[in-house]
Amino acid sequence: MTRLFSCVPGTRCVPAPDHRFFDRNDRPRIHRLMMLLICFFGIIACSHRSPDAMTETCAAPSGALFFWTEPEESLAIGKTRTLTPYKADMPGAQEPLSSACLSNIRVSPEAAGSIRKGPLGDHLLVVSSTAPAGLAAYVEADYLGERIRSQFRVFDPTSNPLVGKYWIQDTEGCAEGTQIQELIFSAGGEFSVIWDFFEWRKDCEGRYNYDPETGTLEFIQTYGCGTETGLTSGLIEVRGNELVLKTASFGRGPGREEICEAPFGG
Repeated sequence: MTRLFSCVPGTRCVPAPDHRFFDRNDRPRIHRLMMLLICFFGIIACSHRSPDAMTETCAAPSGALFFWTEPEESLAIGKTRTLTPYKADMPGAQEPLSSACLSNIRVSPEAAGSIRKGPLGDHLLVVSSTAPAGLAAYVEADYLGERIRSQFRVFDPTSNPLVGKYWIQDTEGCAEGTQIQELIFSAGGEFSVIWDFFEWRKDCEGRYNYDPETGTLEFIQTYGCGTETGLTSGLIEVRGNELVLKTASFGRGPGREEICEAPFGG
């Protein structure tokens, strides 16, 4: 191996330090080191690999099978939704199953959307970007021989910004316990109100009409929330993820003496 010399005036010349780590005689060591590095990083890569959903054990179904708890899900135009199947042996106690264990999936009508595979072998429902707002559809699939069939309705968030959100009323400026904890509008024209957390029974529900041009919210038919509770059709304003009550009111909840008129966040 050739080395350079470093000479300082008034002294003798000495070999300069060799800054190379290896020469041609070190090739076996280089090869061994490279193999060790490949094995080392290969082990790390394998240990951090995402789990393969297709290797999951498909649990035997029991009880009711469904994709979502609501009778009809509201899905926005162009939305992608993972088809996670659930089973329930009793009301309010659902358990998720593997999406990778689904087969024979189809969407009807075909204009509503399509199915594609996710990165982990799961199945995704993709709502068509050309699906008309208000279109009623369903998705069905097999899970170990059992058939799952769930309904959904397509909506356009630009024409109905009320849908697709869980509205929660602010606490500021209202008496404790008077705020609405869950307000939901569906694409099919239904609404529901719950005043208490973790409550399965809806305190107030019915049908509605909403005119985005005028901001008019009209309650057409109601169950459990009559006019004596203070439920009133009127004007509202939607500002992005905020819903502000103008002259409309959802009234007071069960056992409440006051009405909270605070804005909602979605």
